[in-house]
Amino acid sequence: MSSTMIKYNSGQIQISQYTGFLQTNTTKGLKCDFNAKIIDSNRKINLKWKFVWIGARNSKKPDFWTGAVIVTSPNGYFDRSEFKIELSDGKMIVNKEILSVYQHANTSVVFEYSLTPNYNEIEEEICFDDLFKPSEQHDAILVIGKQKLHVSKAFLSYHSEFFQALFSKNFKENQMKEIPIKEVAYKDFALLLSSFYPNPVFPNDKTVEKLLEMSRRFLISSVTGIVEYHLIHNSRIPNEKMIWLADEYKMAKLLKKCVQNIDSIEAAKELQESPEYAKLSNDAKAMVLDRIMQFI
Repeated sequence: MSSTMIKYNSGQIQISQYTGFLQTNTTKGLKCDFNAKIIDSNRKINLKWKFVWIGARNSKKPDFWTGAVIVTSPNGYFDRSEFKIELSDGKMIVNKEILSVYQHANTSVVFEYSLTPNYNEIEEEICFDDLFKPSEQHDAILVIGKQKLHVSKAFLSYHSEFFQALFSKNFKENQMKEIPIKEVAYKDFALLLSSFYPNPVFPNDKTVEKLLEMSRRFLISSVTGIVEYHLIHNSRIPNEKMIWLADEYKMAKLLKKCVQNIDSIEAAKELQESPEYAKLSNDAKAMVLDRIMQFI
């Protein structure tokens, strides 16, 4: 769900090799700090917008913003450039570079942005208890704390190597009327099972990390696949974090897509400066480096 568009026009701003922070503005609760500098033998212009939600009266914080930034040169030093952008928590800085037609020590720019605040639909509260009631199809009881989950051994064994082993004749738990599952929260475990039960609860950006953690622990590869599909096609998680998730949980298709999303040196710098970069494996870093080499 979206709301009223936010628009702003900067007017002419002078920039040079020595400028940095140049302007700040706040429109409908969204603050924007603008930095610009001429670099690289007076041909390249580095532009940076840092957005911060400070709030407005009677307004709710948007979940994300979509729109564009347009940059023009009043003196014709470079062509009009339009950049599609999306802002969300953890991704509120936009870095861009423009190549000038002429060498120059200073110039003027005009930028304008139009951003539409978006609000996620209200998520329905899931009643996990209804999914795990006693029934003719259920032949086992899992116990987490004081909560009991009635489940099908065959169904869980089909989806999970962990439960396939747990319900085998080699484990004493197979003979128990009630099987305790330790060191896990009921809500997290129920969320995991509900993601592949009949009438499944689909993942969203708030649940993907927990689902990946749980699917690895309980060896349910189908849940990892469901989450990977969401992250590839529907997620608004910043690319830097998605690369780490893809690497950490061995989602090859997602990792390939995220590396391809690195479309500039500036995007590569954002990744390198992110807290997720240090946690990447050497193989993932090598993929990123190969991608960066395409821009050099």
